[in-house]
Amino acid sequence: MNQRLSISCIILVTVLFASLLRADELINLASDPVPDERIINRDHPLLSPRSLLTKASSQVPSGLSIPNDSLPTLVSASLKFRTENYFIYAWTEGGQYHFALQHDGRIVAQAKDANPTTSARYVSLPFSDKTHSVPLYLQAGGGERAPWLRYFIAEQMAGTWKVGDRSIKVGLIDYSHEQHYGSPTDVSILLDVDEDGEFDMSGSSIEVLEAEKEYQLAGQVFQLIPDPNEQGIHVKTVTSTTTNPFILSPLISGHEAPNFSAEDFDGKAVKLSDYRGKFVFIDVWATWCGPCVGEIPNVQAAAIKYKDAPLAIIGVSIDDDMDRAVTFVESKKLTYSQLWCEGGWQSDICKQYQVDGIPATFLIDPEGKLLLTNLRGSQLETALQYVATAETDASKKFFLDAVSREQLMKKLSAYYQDGDYEKSKAIVDDILARGGLNPKDERNFRRIQKNIEIELEETR
Repeated sequence: MNQRLSISCIILVTVLFASLLRADELINLASDPVPDERIINRDHPLLSPRSLLTKASSQVPSGLSIPNDSLPTLVSASLKFRTENYFIYAWTEGGQYHFALQHDGRIVAQAKDANPTTSARYVSLPFSDKTHSVPLYLQAGGGERAPWLRYFIAEQMAGTWKVGDRSIKVGLIDYSHEQHYGSPTDVSILLDVDEDGEFDMSGSSIEVLEAEKEYQLAGQVFQLIPDPNEQGIHVKTVTSTTTNPFILSPLISGHEAPNFSAEDFDGKAVKLSDYRGKFVFIDVWATWCGPCVGEIPNVQAAAIKYKDAPLAIIGVSIDDDMDRAVTFVESKKLTYSQLWCEGGWQSDICKQYQVDGIPATFLIDPEGKLLLTNLRGSQLETALQYVATAETDASKKFFLDAVSREQLMKKLSAYYQDGDYEKSKAIVDDILARGGLNPKDERNFRRIQKNIEIELEETR
């Protein structure tokens, strides 16, 4: 009897486990070369170079022509990838860093860094392992005194995930030299949350995901688990959870703002959704941030002026020590709501709202959709005046122009990264023609306009 019961339990557990496995969706991936080095954020911690090489070289390889005055900056390194051997060369010439890749005794790729004034100089060099090309990212520096060369390899795979009626690009990128897609330290899961066809890998991006962490997208809670054997990603649907899943929502005007939960200074849990039906202005700040402290009087003035309006103003402190934030708020007699963001930069709020600098501000409408970001000073006052009263044509025009300008800036960034300087110039010209910019912003856009015109001249 007991034996039959034990066997029945084993069968039941096996069936249940098998059904769970069948419930998981496997997204098949195929090789998806990284478009170029501009897609890679140069400061992302996952993209730190794997090797640092300082071997000076006086021998110029066959097939390369290097001026004599550049020889003191020449460095070389050997690289073995899978079963093949390569040599990398880097040197300075004409104020730029030049790179060359040698394979089987001949130069197979060359490139130069067009912007040697940047702090990081990665250049993508595809090279063959006799099956396909893999991007190799290089960085050089040190000049004549101590020239050095760094490199790392990044291979990307991608596929499509059907979420309801949406088809979202999903992928893996492996930073190891083995390309086995199995080690969590070397693999990042990528998800095109804003559906622009590209993976944003900046340090504050929500499109770089952690394996097995619970996320929510389009009302579905799930985990993504890489499968090195299948060269794919398992999607595990989570039907019940005891944690707050990380909500994936593109930080774009008109899209739903990510909901969050944090504690106020009294330990009470507060959610963004608690304020549905009101406009919400969020100010992410810290006591050690000079610009934040300088902006707080403007926020406090708005809180007093619009205390009877359908508007909630929330300060979100990312101080390591909540007591320091409490003391500061009490000393300044701030009257608007304050939350403490435990974890600081690594908190879910900072990640969901892609906060990589403070003060960071966000204006959200009564339906929970993001309207504007980075409102400060007079712009904050004008926007809140419209939110509170919607009475003046000037405030309404500013508000609608600001929303449009923010959307244009998203397009400008994408076009510029793609090297489409004609479209980039058209957007900058449009923004300047609309007017309504403060003097500092206008100077910045004039500078951008001039830089784009220089880029256009160089490409003609």
